[in-house]
Amino acid sequence: MLLRRITLDTPLSEALGKLIFEGVPFSRVCTLARSTLSRRRSDGRRTLDTEDSVLEPAATSLRNTVGNALSDTLSDIDATLHGASVIACSIAPTEEVAILASDLPPLWLLLVMAASLTISYIIVFASGFADRRARASRGLLLSPLTETLAAYVVVLIASTLMLIFFQQLTVNDPWQEWLSNIIVLGLPASVGGAAGRILV
Repeated sequence: MLLRRITLDTPLSEALGKLIFEGVPFSRVCTLARSTLSRRRSDGRRTLDTEDSVLEPAATSLRNTVGNALSDTLSDIDATLHGASVIACSIAPTEEVAILASDLPPLWLLLVMAASLTISYIIVFASGFADRRARASRGLLLSPLTETLAAYVVVLIASTLMLIFFQQLTVNDPWQEWLSNIIVLGLPASVGGAAGRILV
């Protein structure tokens, strides 16, 4: 509905077909995320039980160093890039991005950006898939807002690179076309990037 592919005038059968078709890759990512998270939680519990008896207070404090924070931040960026590419790489080579972008008024792009940021925030911090307190205290981006904004910038850069790689954007295209195409592809890429971040 946000991309105006389903409206009040769309026949029910067509709307259902589009929803089912678009839901396939997202359901695969959700299945992967759930299985990985449940496996990591059980492994984490076992690791904590064995480590608590061995670790000394000095060793525990080393986890909060700048080096570890930088490592966590780079890990989040890497996961965002991988997650975004899983979803957006199958969309970027198609003409659908340009078609969608050309149908959207300029101010509507702000709504797409807001939706991308909101969905990303909900998946990572409000869905319950990941421990919000643990995420807020890891890395150099020490708040959900800054992490969400930084991840969105990473997603937009990844979207730009994918569109250039698949020759959907060239240097001869006007900047308005670049901007609209990148923002439109950034919507599904944000979902993938958020899914990637909850796995680390």
